[in-house]
Amino acid sequence: MVIPIKGSRRGGKRYAPRLVRQIIEHLGEDGEATSQEIYHYLIGRTKMSPTRNQLSNILKKSGFFIPIDVVNSRNVIGNRSRCNLWAVDVSAAESEGLITRSED
Repeated sequence: MVIPIKGSRRGGKRYAPRLVRQIIEHLGEDGEATSQEIYHYLIGRTKMSPTRNQLSNILKKSGFFIPIDVVNSRNVIGNRSRCNLWAVDVSAAESEGLITRSED
């Protein structure tokens, strides 16, 4: 008999499936976006959007997204920052049923 340690996860997924579906919908199969663009998309779309830290954990640990490159960006004020450029790992998303391919 296994007794769970207090405070440990009781099972489930390492990611929020609702957020992963929304991010995949935003990126599409062959789209790319920076983590800032994904964050602003989720803020505009949902009331309960993740924090930047939660979003980066979802992108890194869920296994459905691939970091492609690090890009330099500049915001409205003129501050410079570096952001990761992300794309969807199509094979992982298909195996989980998040993407379905059409026969076109």
